[in-house]
Amino acid sequence: TRAKSKCYLVTGQVSRSGSSYSALSFLCHPAQSAQDLDLKRADISAYAKKNDVALELQQLAENSDTVIDFKLLAENPVMIKAEGETKKETTINIAKFSGNLNFDWQISSFSRMTRDVHQVAHGGQLQSTDDDIFNFKRGGDAGTFLHHILELLDFSGDIELQSQVLFKRFAARYHLESEQNEAVIAKWMTEIVNTPLNKDGFALAQLKPKQRLDELEFDFSLQSVDVAAINHFLSKRTGQTGSQLSISNFKGMMTGFIDLVFEHKGQYYIADYKSNFLGTQLSDYTPDKLQQAVIDRRYDLQYLLYSLALHRYLRYRLPNYDYKLHFGGVYYLFLRAMRQKTGDQFGVFYDKPSLEEMNELDEQLFKTAEKS
Repeated sequence: TRAKSKCYLVTGQVSRSGSSYSALSFLCHPAQSAQDLDLKRADISAYAKKNDVALELQQLAENSDTVIDFKLLAENPVMIKAEGETKKETTINIAKFSGNLNFDWQISSFSRMTRDVHQVAHGGQLQSTDDDIFNFKRGGDAGTFLHHILELLDFSGDIELQSQVLFKRFAARYHLESEQNEAVIAKWMTEIVNTPLNKDGFALAQLKPKQRLDELEFDFSLQSVDVAAINHFLSKRTGQTGSQLSISNFKGMMTGFIDLVFEHKGQYYIADYKSNFLGTQLSDYTPDKLQQAVIDRRYDLQYLLYSLALHRYLRYRLPNYDYKLHFGGVYYLFLRAMRQKTGDQFGVFYDKPSLEEMNELDEQLFKTAEKS
């Protein structure tokens, strides 16, 4: 995709909606500056009103110091066949494929494994509330936006000021720009970072940048995955049949991204941010209800995969690694209910899989090549 000597680009009204809406148009006809696009959503109407596309492209070429050349294509081009010897017709013999194709090899992930899992309704209370955090926009865009903010926050710094700066940077991309939302995010991030996650009073605010890894990507190989065995394992672990995986057995690679890995007092933890709406009251986010939400959505499989990935990672990176000593556990943070004054009573789900469970996953269910 990278030209060695020259790259040809053809543009024009080539689709029903016109090229004004294409990424190439944003580059060649910059109605908004790069800084504007970083702080504001793209104004499609500004591109749709362009009348003299050729003139702007000509100006772009002239300003490129001969790096770019611009030419208008003929309206009715004449195709000329190059002269040369006519090749003799040859008979083509089609080879027969005698190899084996492994259709069960794939790159999988938690999302792919659970794509057919039925999403159970939240079942929480829906009466109106004056809590701006519960009222904040729901859905995938809002969740991605919140993840962006949390990924870039320095938890040990001025949360309110950072939140305001990051809000201005990302809000337009997700159609969230408003003074009210800006105020809500600043307040909400402050609550999240300062909410005690356990009885010892530990909060994310205590973490320095060097103690955390954000969006840690992992990949590990799988010799085979027995889906029925995984369903049985999850049911045995939770005491519930729960949502069953319905995918076929496979082998290949497991991949994923962990929202946050952090170190605290010599132990390593996983944290995953969940913006799920479970109701409009804090009582909808008690530990028992969060546990049920985790099972219903098969997040238990997700954090088991994450735990296995971190377990394998630490085993290679830490001298004298001991799972029971060094692995701290998993926090699933349901952001809408996190409040500094109530601590881990609402919005905080914690679990630490046993070493025996990690070994069963690693050696039996996933049949990975390496031993735990």
